Amino acid sequence: MKTRPAALCAALLLAALALADCRPASKEQARSEEGRTQTAAASSPEGLNVAIEKVKRLHKPMGAPQPGDWLETFREPGQTFEEYLKSNPTRPGGLGARALEKN
Repeated sequence: MKTRPAALCAALLLAALALADCRPASKEQARSEEGRTQTAAASSPEGLNVAIEKVKRLHKPMGAPQPGDWLETFREPGQTFEEYLKSNPTRPGGLGARALEKN
């Protein structure tokens, strides 16, 4: 049976993310994370920051642009998650979001 590389990579990524937070936490950490999770919706900026912290140790900084990469041709300064949030990004809501929910 021939496996597609993209499907295999996706399965490995999902497995790594699932295992990323399977280590036992101290009672203090568990209480702290539980409190943050209860007060912030998963899709809120606070909830996303909690998720980012959980997978931060899996992060590998980008290297120099490779031939054919977008950044090789188009120089951009980059943007942090906090800068993105301060830019007032378009978020789901209003008529557009309701129209998508009906489909």
